[in-house]
Amino acid sequence: MFELMVETVQTGTFEIRKKSSKILRAFLGSCVGVALVDKKNGVGGMLHILLPEPPAKAAVDEPEKYASTAMPVFLEALYDMGADKNELVAYVAGGSLVGKVSMMDLRLDIGGQSAEVVANYLKYEGVKIELAETGGYISSQMSLDMNEMTCDIEPILNLHPSFDQIPEVESKFNINEVINDIKPIPQIALKVIRYINDGYQSMSSIAEEIRQDQILTAKVLQLSNSAYINPGRKITSIDRALVLLGEKRILLLTLSVFTEMFYQQSEQGYSLTKGGLFHHAIRAAALADKLALYTHLVSPDEAYTAGLLHDIGKTALDQVMVHDYPLFYKKMTDETDLALTEIEKELFGYSHTDVGDILADRWDLPDILGEAIRFHHQPEKAILNHELTHLVSLANTLTNSFASGSAVSNAKSGNLELTLEVLKLTPEKLSEFIDTIDWREINNLGL
Repeated sequence: MFELMVETVQTGTFEIRKKSSKILRAFLGSCVGVALVDKKNGVGGMLHILLPEPPAKAAVDEPEKYASTAMPVFLEALYDMGADKNELVAYVAGGSLVGKVSMMDLRLDIGGQSAEVVANYLKYEGVKIELAETGGYISSQMSLDMNEMTCDIEPILNLHPSFDQIPEVESKFNINEVINDIKPIPQIALKVIRYINDGYQSMSSIAEEIRQDQILTAKVLQLSNSAYINPGRKITSIDRALVLLGEKRILLLTLSVFTEMFYQQSEQGYSLTKGGLFHHAIRAAALADKLALYTHLVSPDEAYTAGLLHDIGKTALDQVMVHDYPLFYKKMTDETDLALTEIEKELFGYSHTDVGDILADRWDLPDILGEAIRFHHQPEKAILNHELTHLVSLANTLTNSFASGSAVSNAKSGNLELTLEVLKLTPEKLSEFIDTIDWREINNLGL
């Protein structure tokens, strides 16, 4: 017996292998995965598509990102490896939220159009589609076993323990007791949040506190040297990081470190992988930061902070979910017409946005951050800074759609048409923004 090694196929790439002890795997939200297998010749591969078409007709630097340009390149590489077109069979997955295509709801448009381009190209090439599992509201996992030359497509929620004969038990708890049991975010993190929100020009005192903590220093330097934060020379000290990145960026990274400790209080619940809540949070924060820079409507620092904290309410419900999480996953799988917050209220009496609002109030977070936490699934209800809340809502949606696989989500959010209007974005501009993101870097944040 030999152990199969798992290799993740990142967004906008493909992998091709001869028969071997490998499993190729992709986590898919709005993205579309294509697996092609030639069992007779022992050749197969997987493609992870981001968008249906390049945003412009000019030369394409990364053809693997787009369905229309990736499919010819992918097939040609398979033929070069020894695959026979007449022996190939295809498996297609992803494109969640596929349904009636709405030009104003780009989440539907991206998944739907990508899946359609793939299906049309395979038909044109005469390649049989053995299995297609596209659409719906739940992210999926595609796995290609290169030893058996077989492909499995499963909703991510189904990868958790069996849901057979789960009793419908109502969870009774005192929300104040649950919140009191949560390890609070340290005072230094709350100080960082207030400094960022109030626009202090000098924050050297906090930088000095970072220097005195070896563990905190190491974690901040680790984040400082990530490809997303610093693609240049290696940073080896806090002083060097302060010079190259600036005080505010260091403070945001410090906040990220404390948030990671906070989000990792539960071992099972919302997280689909180890540290899944934090991975989702830091990816949403990075996208909120980039959206703020792209739209010029809100402070990038506040956007990053709000993105990092938007799901803090899940840490409390994680404690409640310990015994009931199989029922929670079953409802997520069976009742896909309901939003996540509706399922939470049905089972626990509170949604994670309700609990997040309570935590924000207890910690005396700035009101605009509390509003973003409370209404990131209903941004139309925001009053104090509706641009920030809509921006965090969009960052959360994009994270669920294109950086899926770390935390539970059914990908439903607020009114995207209104969000685009508030953020002064057209569907074309949003598509352009999505295309500028290095999704491999985003997916590697916090790992």
